[in-house]
This record gives sequence, structure tokens and C-alpha cells, in this order.
Amino acid sequence: MDDLSSNKRTLINVVRAKDINIPIRYAGLMFTAIESTWDVHTQDLFINNSIPKEHLYEQEYFINFQDFLYFCESGVRLTGTNEIALEFGKRLVLPAHGAWGLAVMTSPNLYDAIMLFREYVVLELPFFIFDYKEDADHVIVEIKGTTAIDYNLQFHLEYILIAEAINFLYAIQDNSDLEIHCGYQAPSYAHRYEEIIGRKVHFDSDFTGARFHRKHLTVAMPDANHASHLMLMDTLDRVRMQRRHSSSMTERLLAHIGHTRFHYPDQEQVAKELNISSRKLRHCLREEDTNYKTIITDLKKRDALDCLKEGMSVSQTGLEIGYDDPSNFTRAFRKWYGVSPSDYRLIRNV
Repeated sequence: MDDLSSNKRTLINVVRAKDINIPIRYAGLMFTAIESTWDVHTQDLFINNSIPKEHLYEQEYFINFQDFLYFCESGVRLTGTNEIALEFGKRLVLPAHGAWGLAVMTSPNLYDAIMLFREYVVLELPFFIFDYKEDADHVIVEIKGTTAIDYNLQFHLEYILIAEAINFLYAIQDNSDLEIHCGYQAPSYAHRYEEIIGRKVHFDSDFTGARFHRKHLTVAMPDANHASHLMLMDTLDRVRMQRRHSSSMTERLLAHIGHTRFHYPDQEQVAKELNISSRKLRHCLREEDTNYKTIITDLKKRDALDCLKEGMSVSQTGLEIGYDDPSNFTRAFRKWYGVSPSDYRLIRNV
């Protein structure tokens, strides 16, 4: 199965590329990265997709994510290397994200900035997951793929990781304890990571993302500005309302319940919270070729894998995701992934 053959990632099966629209400016940044670094015929990037070159740098123009994926694939074919992901990532600094990025930059402290960017990912970039974890001393901000980027997953994680590293280097002034981790093997151009980021990168790690001391969370952002932040947040309120009306029901559900572990409310409750009838919710999901039970099951599958990877026992994992009987959880897990949770832990060496 997908997770067992690539055991450094977690995929939520309900996220589909055709259901996602993203700002065209990201295609513009990819185009600039290729044009300024490689001597290729960049016009070929626009063959067999509907991305309009004349709108590449418009702030409020959206394109289908499937077209963006093909745009990236065309870039790899033209240049002959996945290294374009690193050049693209260098350009994904916070201001490149428009009002959202500026709002993050003017946030009072790093914690508020992270939470705001996490919301941005849910609303505008739902093809990956920006996961936040704390322990007694450290914070891990992990990036994970969804099925929307299952094809050439590492390529997409690479540009997100480079951008995340650059943004954390900006945000954390005393960043000597900042660690950058990659949950995949070092590529042939691994030295470029360290050239761009300016520090050692840990490849073949247990996660892809950043790790730093939690003391940084309360430190003010370098560009913290109360007045500017309030003005930008007013702008984002309008954006939130627009996206709420334009996003798919699956996206709305994942934004509402999908980023809190062990949170599986019933359908009636969620429909009420979304201010729609349960009948309307069922109808919308049916039009998107899914249903509420499938979405909840996929969230439980994700949470079960995360728990087992973190060393939680099989019985405790089952309890956390709603299985009082360990044998029922084992049967469900075997149906999902083809192996028992105990065998999965052996495969993962946890």
C-alpha cells in the first residue's frame, strides 16, 4: 500500500487535485525560477494546460491544481532535474503569499504567525498539511503530503521545505537551534539545500520539516506591527468568506475537522456547525464522489498511522480513534493497509 511502500509520509485519501484551485502567482514563481536559472524554451510549459501566461502574476487569479501539477512536470522534463523545486522554494518567501504572508510577517509573535499560516494552508494550499506539535522543550512543524501530490511527492515536499526553512530563518532571530529535516534520502543535488539554507540538513529523517526550541514561540516577529496586522486581518476576513463559498464541501470539512487529532464529530453536529442541513451536506459530498463516513475513516487512518509511528501501543491507538475492542481495530487496520498494526510497527521499527 502507499504508506507502507513510502514509510516517511502520511496521505489523506480524500484530497483530490481536481477539487483544488490555487493562486496563479505560484505558477508565475515557478516560471520565473525556471526562466532565470535554466536555458530552456519556457513557452513549452504552457502546452496541454489552461494556465494563461498573461495572468501569471495577478494576485486574485486562480487556476486548477491539476494544471499546476502538469506545469511542474513540464518544468522537470524541460530542465531534466527535480532541482527546480529548490529554486521555486527560494521564491516562496512570505510576501509571495500576498495578504496572508504579510499578515504572518506582522503577527505579534511566532506562535500566532504559525497558526495563521496553518490556516492559510488549509484554505489556499490544501494539497499539503502543515502539522504543528509541541513537547516539553521543542516544537516540530511537519509538512506532509496528501493524495493530490502523491505523484512525485518528494518534488513538492522539496519546495515547501525550502520555503519553510527560509521563513523560519527569518522569523527566529537567534536560530542557532533551528533544525531542518527531510523524510527522504539525500538527492544528487543535496549540497544545494545547505547552500540555500546555510546550515546542515538532516536527510532520511523521521519527518520533513523544522524543529526548534519552544522558547521562540513567544518572541516577537521581526516585522510585528499591530496596526498593519489588524488591517491585514480585516482583509483576510473577506478572503475567508469568499473561499468559504467557493471551496468544495470536502475542503470545508477538512478545514473544519481535519486538523485536530482524534476529532470525529457526527454528521449532524458538523452540519449544524457549518450552518447547513445534514441532507445538504450528504448531497454535496455525493456530488464530490465521497461521503461523510469515508472522510472520517480516512482521518482515523491518518491518526492511527501517526500514533503507531510515535510509539503508541496498538490497544491505546485503537482506543484513541474509537475502537474499544483491540481486535476490531486490528481487523479495520488490516483492511486499510493489508497488514496488522503490530506488523506495521515491525515494518516501521517502532
